[in-house]
Amino acid sequence: MKNYLLKKNTLSIFFLISFFLLLSRFLLPSLYYPGEESFIRLQFETKTGSSYLPIIKSYSNFIFSPLYGLENELDHKNLAFPYLALFIPIIFLKLFGPLFYIYMEFFALTFFLIVIYKIFILLNFNNFLSLLGACFLFLLPKIFIELNYLFNFEILQIMKNNFQSFYTLRMPRPLITNLYFFSFIFILMKINFDKKYSIKRSFFLGLLTGLSIHSLFFMAIIKFFILFFYLIVNYKKEIFKMIIYNKKFFLVLSLTVIVFLITFIIHLNNVSPDNAKVIGLHDLNYDQKINLVKYTIKYFSNNFFLLLFFSNLILFL
Repeated sequence: MKNYLLKKNTLSIFFLISFFLLLSRFLLPSLYYPGEESFIRLQFETKTGSSYLPIIKSYSNFIFSPLYGLENELDHKNLAFPYLALFIPIIFLKLFGPLFYIYMEFFALTFFLIVIYKIFILLNFNNFLSLLGACFLFLLPKIFIELNYLFNFEILQIMKNNFQSFYTLRMPRPLITNLYFFSFIFILMKINFDKKYSIKRSFFLGLLTGLSIHSLFFMAIIKFFILFFYLIVNYKKEIFKMIIYNKKFFLVLSLTVIVFLITFIIHLNNVSPDNAKVIGLHDLNYDQKINLVKYTIKYFSNNFFLLLFFSNLILFL
């Protein structure tokens, strides 16, 4: 009966869950501070990164080189902020005005729950367990935050830091950027399930990868390796025959990603040097490169990392 009701009213149920999950975050402050002005309270309750609100406002007016009164101190170039991570917030700002983030959080949370729910369905969970799993994964970062407050263990601090990157309401990362990632995983799982390499799926995989390039390019690299290892695990020695047989799929995927890569390179050549450093673009000398290699080797040989890696490998097998 529960599975039947979920199947018939899936979208409505997710709307209700998102509404009540978000309601508590805005309702409790009003109970604790009843005299506080509503607009100010909502502004401080939002999980938006402090640097992004003025950028979103500028981009919504098609101003890609905002100077904020520092004309004599900064060269007039574009800001090196993730344009396509802010694309959805810009649309919501135009549609809903100053309180756009409330509607956007509702939309993003609903979308997250539906995608994770569908991933659980592909893993052969029933409708009810899939719904519980989606809600649990959303609440998991908050659970680790509370546990970290109660118990001062280093491992809880590490788990909290890692799961906060999984999905939270911080805009635009991971609120928007991780939706691109989860959607990519869902489409790839669908392909793995039915082995249908359609042009439509190819385009959306390329589009989601391209959006990540302009939003959080580390995520785009992760997507590349996920697709690469998917092909190796599933096709092994037949991988080249498979690529040739589905050449249209991989051609559309490659061309879509290349278009985003070209625009990304053009953008990097037209950003302020100071702002480029904000997102981690630095010139490295030889000694610094050697230190990075040494740190990488040390990281991958860390006992805690090895424990997590082999635990996940055993669970996978």
